[in-house]
Amino acid sequence: MAGLVSGLITSAVVKTASDKLSSAITEPAGLLWNFSNDLVDMKDTIESMEAVLKDATKQSVKKKSVQLWLNRLEHSVLDISDMMDDYQDTEKMPGRCSCLTVAHKKMALANKMKNMRKKLRKINEERQNFDFTLSIGTSLEHQHYDHSETTTVRDEAKIVGRDKEKKEITDLLSASCSNDGTMILPIYGLGGIGKSTLAGLVYNDNQFKQYDYRVWVYVSQVFNLNKIGRSIISQLPAEADQQNTNELHMIYQCLDNLLPGKKILIVLDDIWEEDDYELEKLKSMLHVDKEGSMVDVIVTTRTECVANKICTNESYKLQPLKDDVCWDIIKRSSRFEDKSNKEKLEHIGLDIAKKCGGVALAAQALGYVLKSKDLHGWSEMNNSDIWNESSEVDNSQYLKVLPSLKLSYERMLPILRLCFSYCAIFPKGNDINEDDLIHQWVSLGFINKPLDGKEYIRQLLGMSFLQHSKLPLISGKHVVRYNMHDLVHDMATFVINDKLTVIDATKENNASSLAYLDLSGCSSISELPESFGDLRTLVHLDMSDGNLHDAMRNLTNLKYLGLSRGSIGALFGDEIVESSGCIDFIGNLTNLEHLDLSYNDELTNLPESIDQATSLLHYSLALPFFKVRADDVNACSNLPLLDDANVCELRIVSLENVRSLEEARKVKLLDKSNLSTLTLAWTLRSTRFFDDKNLLEQPKPPRELKDLCLKGYSTPGFPSWLMGISHHLPNLVRISLDALRTCSNLPPLGQLANLEWLHLENCPRVTKIDKDFCGGKGAFRRLSKCSLHDMEGLDEWITTYSTKNGVEEFMFPMLDEIAIEDSGHGHLCTQNLELAGRPLVAALEKQCCGCGSLYITLMNERL
Repeated sequence: MAGLVSGLITSAVVKTASDKLSSAITEPAGLLWNFSNDLVDMKDTIESMEAVLKDATKQSVKKKSVQLWLNRLEHSVLDISDMMDDYQDTEKMPGRCSCLTVAHKKMALANKMKNMRKKLRKINEERQNFDFTLSIGTSLEHQHYDHSETTTVRDEAKIVGRDKEKKEITDLLSASCSNDGTMILPIYGLGGIGKSTLAGLVYNDNQFKQYDYRVWVYVSQVFNLNKIGRSIISQLPAEADQQNTNELHMIYQCLDNLLPGKKILIVLDDIWEEDDYELEKLKSMLHVDKEGSMVDVIVTTRTECVANKICTNESYKLQPLKDDVCWDIIKRSSRFEDKSNKEKLEHIGLDIAKKCGGVALAAQALGYVLKSKDLHGWSEMNNSDIWNESSEVDNSQYLKVLPSLKLSYERMLPILRLCFSYCAIFPKGNDINEDDLIHQWVSLGFINKPLDGKEYIRQLLGMSFLQHSKLPLISGKHVVRYNMHDLVHDMATFVINDKLTVIDATKENNASSLAYLDLSGCSSISELPESFGDLRTLVHLDMSDGNLHDAMRNLTNLKYLGLSRGSIGALFGDEIVESSGCIDFIGNLTNLEHLDLSYNDELTNLPESIDQATSLLHYSLALPFFKVRADDVNACSNLPLLDDANVCELRIVSLENVRSLEEARKVKLLDKSNLSTLTLAWTLRSTRFFDDKNLLEQPKPPRELKDLCLKGYSTPGFPSWLMGISHHLPNLVRISLDALRTCSNLPPLGQLANLEWLHLENCPRVTKIDKDFCGGKGAFRRLSKCSLHDMEGLDEWITTYSTKNGVEEFMFPMLDEIAIEDSGHGHLCTQNLELAGRPLVAALEKQCCGCGSLYITLMNERL
């Protein structure tokens, strides 16, 4: 397989280089030398070799010489791709450099092109040594292999761990029994995870043995409606002439006669076809609507895309097996019960089972290998580098676990193969940030725009090569994250092969051709050598959670720079500098396309030199904490920087520095649908440029908001969205009003249907909490925690409402905790608790008399 995947990677990089050459040829370069002829010549040569790549890839599986030729071609076109990047840089130079500098650069580039042409021609001449078949109008992604990785023969007694899933599938099918017609239920998930096995369990269930007929069809990658139809007919009591028909319309007619009036279970195993038209024809072929007819169809497929297109009701995603089930599979296939030292082996075997990733195929394969091993062999298997570095594994044995992944990989478009294999750079088990991954693909030249990246991720998700992270959100941040199944990660690592190198940082290494470097989290690195700036091929650098270094200013070929959660605004070299000055070197990075400055709380302004980074397409300033700043020189504040920030959490402080209402309007909080937590704060006793109410009217939060905090607001009245808060923010769960020192009345919070937590603090002019605040019947129906702090003017708190019968009912049926501190001139607590009418609570209140505070947690009883 090594030659196969090498050829598939080669096809991807050849396509990338060819596209870059085509783009350069069509641009009005206006060069002083005859570059256009060189570009056309290289493009023609590459395209002539591209036409034989399909056959070369097939031959490379068995012929080492072909594999070496593919490697030479790949390295050559990679060099051409890098050279084209230099070519683009040269086109940008005249506006900033002297004519002499530009001339020198172009002379060097011209010589490099001549050498590239010569090298490429030699490789093209070498292909004459091989008997490659020219492919016209076809591409690697359309190769088909008509062989099955699974079989319909099932020994149900040996299948473990899928009882729950079997019941769920049978229940879904049983639910359709009351309806006549055809139901199609797809089962989708990672290749090798047991979709066909599960379908076989259902197929052999006694419930479906009672059907009139049961049919099993293996579809495979080659989707042939005639073949599928004939296979179904052959398993039904059809006449001989019907079974031998080859014409599609005759197959339709035959099924129209055979399917109606019967109960039939059909399993279509391993469908890959994604074409809407072909899938609709299949659904039409199986459709019946005659009364008394019931055709249940189970489809197994690797891709969610196919499942969603072919299902009639819903799809079923098959999840990985649990570790103990994988261990059961290993025990069975390794003949564990025949071993003499089971106790010692079990400890090792359990550890190996955890490494199967819930894939039955992996457990089965590993068990088969372990069958012939002794205790030492089991230990070696458990401690093998296969779990960390698949490149050092006996590939012929290792790849027995990955046939389904190989088939999926072969069907990818060349660029998608490249994007997938790149994911091997992420450590196994780590989450992958969607935005980061897409911007890295762009910076490395794999794709042209982020929208392409989202589409490729969608495809990888559908094939289960990526899966959604199961980890919860971190600190409320809305970040789309993915991870890779361990076996898929091993596949990616094997595919990328010698393109990925993990180096030992404690030893001397030759990093002259380094393109990707991840130093995130390396805050202990206090200094980098000056030679670090000489890494001319470096295009991706991640220094997140680390320190800035002066040598970075020389990395002029960088396309991606990650500086999130870093030390911006702190130490830079040996000097303390203003935060934006720390990153003033950004202007030197003329090729930089993506800059990540997210979660740097001390970053006050973007550096002025950022205007010189002419290639910059995207920069991230995701901040939960944002301090509004303005000085006497500027006529506006930095608030408009939040325009493009669509984060989950946002804390905006020092709002008194906003210079105009137009600045506030530009923030467009209402459009930030991901925002769930918002703090808006003014500095106490600070000078404003205008009224707080007018300012607060502009950044109206989105309806999705769940947590709101207002602090330091100094206007007696409130904007319209706050006075109608139950309508504008119906999803609020938590609200805090702090230091509203001029407000005598509060917004009507009682009608917030989802409010669970309420905090009021330092509102000295609020003297009563009445029906205007509570809203009468139905107020605070979900409130479970309430705290009043430093509400010194509060004399009355209405905690009941009158029913139609005149009965006083308590407003807080779900209240669990109430904290009252330094509020109500010392008698509010007694009044409140008397209204509650609970002697136990009153007794607790008496114990707190004189201390000015009361904190009560209600356990089994409500107030």
